[in-house]
Amino acid sequence: MMRHKLLFVLVCLLFFGLSVAATEFPLAVMGISIDGNVKIKTSDIMKVVPFHNGDSITSNQLRDASQAIYDLGWFSDVIPEVDDAGAVTFKVTENPVLKKIEITGNVNTEPFSILGWTLFRTRIMTSDKARSILRDKGVKKGKVLNNNSLKDGLQAIIDAYDKKGYALIMIGKVTPGETLTIQIIEGRVTANIVTGLSTVPEKVAEDMIDLPLNECVKKAAIQQVMTRLQGSVYFSKVDVKPQQGATPDSVRLLWTLTERKLIDAPVTVTGIDLSGVTLFPQQIADGAIDAIPEGQIDNYGLLQVLKRLFDLYYRNGYVMARFVAGSIENGRLPVTVEEGRIGKIDISGNDNTKTYVIEKVLGIKPGDILNKNRLAVSYQGLMALKYFNSVNIDPQWADDAVDLSVSVVENKKLGGINGSVAYSPDSGGLVGKLDYSQKNLFGTGQDLSFSFSRGLVNDQSATWDLGYSTVAFFRDFNRVGLDFYRKSDEKSDGEGNSRNFLSLGATASISYPVMDYTNMTLSYKHETVSASDDPTWHPIDSITTGISYDDVNNPHFPTSGSRRSLTLEKAGGFAPGPNYAKLNLSWVHFAPLYINLPFISERDQVLAVRLGSGWGVDIPFSQAYDFGGPATIRGTSATQVRRLAYANFEYRLAVVQGLTGTLFLDAGVPLDKVELSTAKGSFGIEFGIEAAGMYVRLDMAWVLGPDMGWVPHFDFGFSPMF
Repeated sequence: MMRHKLLFVLVCLLFFGLSVAATEFPLAVMGISIDGNVKIKTSDIMKVVPFHNGDSITSNQLRDASQAIYDLGWFSDVIPEVDDAGAVTFKVTENPVLKKIEITGNVNTEPFSILGWTLFRTRIMTSDKARSILRDKGVKKGKVLNNNSLKDGLQAIIDAYDKKGYALIMIGKVTPGETLTIQIIEGRVTANIVTGLSTVPEKVAEDMIDLPLNECVKKAAIQQVMTRLQGSVYFSKVDVKPQQGATPDSVRLLWTLTERKLIDAPVTVTGIDLSGVTLFPQQIADGAIDAIPEGQIDNYGLLQVLKRLFDLYYRNGYVMARFVAGSIENGRLPVTVEEGRIGKIDISGNDNTKTYVIEKVLGIKPGDILNKNRLAVSYQGLMALKYFNSVNIDPQWADDAVDLSVSVVENKKLGGINGSVAYSPDSGGLVGKLDYSQKNLFGTGQDLSFSFSRGLVNDQSATWDLGYSTVAFFRDFNRVGLDFYRKSDEKSDGEGNSRNFLSLGATASISYPVMDYTNMTLSYKHETVSASDDPTWHPIDSITTGISYDDVNNPHFPTSGSRRSLTLEKAGGFAPGPNYAKLNLSWVHFAPLYINLPFISERDQVLAVRLGSGWGVDIPFSQAYDFGGPATIRGTSATQVRRLAYANFEYRLAVVQGLTGTLFLDAGVPLDKVELSTAKGSFGIEFGIEAAGMYVRLDMAWVLGPDMGWVPHFDFGFSPMF
């Protein structure tokens, strides 16, 4: 495409010079016309001509107008002509109307797998898929070929490959005409070439590069090899670049490796004096040094001797550890281990978020020894805040310390107001529903939420919730929160008996880190409860303690990782009110899924599973579990039970940013009475929308059972189910 454009510019310069050679400038324009267009309207072309009748123009302005017409993309030639009267005519050659689009070169296949099982193989990019991408960009049969749309369409095809993880993809020969022919070059790795080594044999690196040959290779496979090489004692730097092979679709990967240099020339060593070890007992470190061979050893030999010690550090997450060899004295070689102590931390990109908020959640400070497992925990903690769209943590050696660069991209929308309220003379107050949330208030790591709901009847129906939490103001806690509420619940026992409960109360909670990805939580709840058949307010005080684990990779749309929690709530015995206990268990897992079908193959897909249970002892009816409803079994009515178990299975698809489509299957049983007749189940479709810091989901569920019909049940929720 660039060659075609350059050729056009050269041709235009030639014809421009010939057609206007006899014209004197500046020129008084006495008329403007377009000649040669068939399908493209003259008015659409004239919009980009920057001058009008009567204007005085220079030769540069005339040339710029020709270029502007060409840049519309509809023409292969644009030649300006000026007659003796000063009339300007742009002679255009219109691109052909497309009758056929042929795609070639897209011959390689990939497995169609579900949960690791390969069912069959299909083309990485089908011709129909490529045509669909072009059509979305405006390149379609029956329309004049637009050069700009074609360029965008070709890039979109490359992007579609990239979305699937393939990097060595190029567009080859493109032949425009009534039949548009596009050659896709699906690069296959045919050879791996290792360079840059001096004493380390190339075979050492070649054995680590286990990429399959004569196949299209994914970026993840190349990255795995790079990680393996970088985690070797033999190499301090790894770089890879593709080179053209013997055929257009053959690619040679050039691996440029920098050998980890400890000594410049072979030496005779009788022993090694190790220093700088603080992370392991000295005896363990000394024991990880292999026997030194007799005679002289070169740099590669010394690295072999220290390999197990290097692997000890790397295996435990200390990936920045390196060795520095000193001068030999009496046959003994001093080797200092620089373990990767952090010198300074540079934080950037936080235009709104205060630096101390990031430092608090990062949990790493200068003087710490860098550990990749700790970095992973810090990354997950920062992403879990939902303040940032992306977080990048990059450690680099600088002199004798490691400098840590933390760059973030902040989410633009962290809050908003939804709903509507009005004044009702009948009820004497506001009616309607209003939700407000704001994360990272003033960039200080504080989250605030408020919701208000009131019907058209009486004051009893007014409910509200005010929540506040902070991640930055308490040094020893991950999060401290307060929640004040007034809520109304209708409880049913499943036998047609129901009661309305009104609760007014507050909860205070703290979260404390105990190990990687794991927090201990403690909360205190005080509320008073009244019932529709008992207006007396009854106090309830309870303490809840629990432990939670969360290592999901993305809080907005997790594709890997788990969430697990175990909580115990105990009420009574230390304050007035009922005496009861509740034990809750939840296990959630996310696994990436790839189904190679049109539309969905290039979008994130995940299989999500939740297993949950609750076990109550002496719990009052107002505190019973909701079995059914949008929080457990979608599409079913909630009944109150004291013990339950349930499971949720979801296939999630990221349709577009902020919109998630889900196929789900829910099932559960009350453990009070385990019978088939008491079990509940449903399946259906869910749509979730995340915008302005709010999440809303719509469930269309078909309830399993003898009364199942074609009409779905509809549920609404204001947060992801799990």
